[in-house]
Amino acid sequence: MPKILNDPRTSEEDRKLSQEGVDEYNNTVQEIYKNSITILSYDSYYDEESRELIIAAILINNRRKPITNIEFEADMQIVIDPKAKVIPNTFAITPDLAKPIYPGEGTVVPLSFRVLNYTKDVITFDKKEITGSMYNFKFKELDSKK
Repeated sequence: MPKILNDPRTSEEDRKLSQEGVDEYNNTVQEIYKNSITILSYDSYYDEESRELIIAAILINNRRKPITNIEFEADMQIVIDPKAKVIPNTFAITPDLAKPIYPGEGTVVPLSFRVLNYTKDVITFDKKEITGSMYNFKFKELDSKK
């Protein structure tokens, strides 16, 4: 179970959303590659105040060593409006933000994307799913090598 559910900084609503995502993930068959870091998205919403598209995802460590300090960035191809541009932000998992993710474990991560030139207050997705793809995944290990 993702550690976010036990984190005291997590709100009750976030816990509920996370648990729903975990339940949905547990009932989903996905192919996860050996010695990899896998991201599976399970929910998304548009924050009209900050003009950001938020994708709640589960990051799974399928490697042999724990993830303790990692930074992630990706490009995203998504069409929400002909004039709109979606720009992904990076995210990092660091010891001060989260406990290590051990092999075979996962944690919930919010991926945020700035949306430029979009004038509507709501983005409507078919069945809450985003049509698009992420590509050029980059994970940068921040651990110091000893």
